Amino acid sequence: MAARLLSVKLSMGLVLDEVLVEGEGLSLQAKPFEANLADPGSMEVRVSDRSIAAFLNDRAPGGLRDFQVRLSGGLIEVEATASLIISIGVGAVCRLAIQDQSKLSIELVRIESIGGTGAQNLVKKQLDAINPIIDARDLPVSATLESVEVDQGWIVLRGTIAPAAVQD
Repeated sequence: MAARLLSVKLSMGLVLDEVLVEGEGLSLQAKPFEANLADPGSMEVRVSDRSIAAFLNDRAPGGLRDFQVRLSGGLIEVEATASLIISIGVGAVCRLAIQDQSKLSIELVRIESIGGTGAQNLVKKQLDAINPIIDARDLPVSATLESVEVDQGWIVLRGTIAPAAVQD
């Protein structure tokens, strides 16, 4: 049995474009939403560059605005406008990392800005505020995060979902 959930909004505001869950004896309950299954199953979560940009623009973190996001070759490239004393362009290149098989976080690779240390500190502060971007506890299934790929405009996160008897 398989289920495909579209536009799943997490409590912190990020919209998961697609959540695919698959497993033997999968059953879904609407309110509260729960997915139960007899044996471990698989999960795939897909998030687009548009959803990441919308999330960042909605939150407008720390004086940053006009976010543009590109997901390619294992990296996340983000461009935004920072309002320090004047408005300057800020670019950041990041990668994703799974921590403790339960959290997906953004790690800074480099900053591209004429703002020097001020812009770098601003970006680091905002990353700290939004990490982890996905916590398995916020997903509609009990899951373990196993792998993440970033390419062609998509983040694809894969994991295992647990049977009802194993859920916390």
